Amino acid sequence: MNKPLKTLMSIIIIIVIIFVGLFVWKVYAEKNSDNASVVDFAKLNPLIQNEDYYVKTQKPSKVTHRKMDDGERITTYNYKQNGYNTKGNKQSMDFNSFDDRPLKTNHYLKLEAKLGHVQSYEEIPKHDVPKKALNKLQQ
Repeated sequence: MNKPLKTLMSIIIIIVIIFVGLFVWKVYAEKNSDNASVVDFAKLNPLIQNEDYYVKTQKPSKVTHRKMDDGERITTYNYKQNGYNTKGNKQSMDFNSFDDRPLKTNHYLKLEAKLGHVQSYEEIPKHDVPKKALNKLQQ
């Protein structure tokens, strides 16, 4: 075998090994999405895609007040509610408000989640919520 062919075969083998490793990592992360360390590392895997879920905001399920070392007080508003994807499939969502104030109730949010963990959210108008998700949210 000549040298360019050996080099090409080596590169192809390395690419296949990397792809298989990423795929195995994806499967493992999906089965262990309740482990925070696994989820943190899974964020680096390009095969694990974000999925959009939609919620209609409710009152926070938990409010936490903390005092920082510098004396500043921080209030965290935690929300635990069901979200629905574009197919209408339900997922339990757990997220916090980003500001030091609660979210407005009865507004629609689009949550971007990876392995069931919310990465970000944005408020959207009702007409931007996919029909299947909106039907589930209005039940």
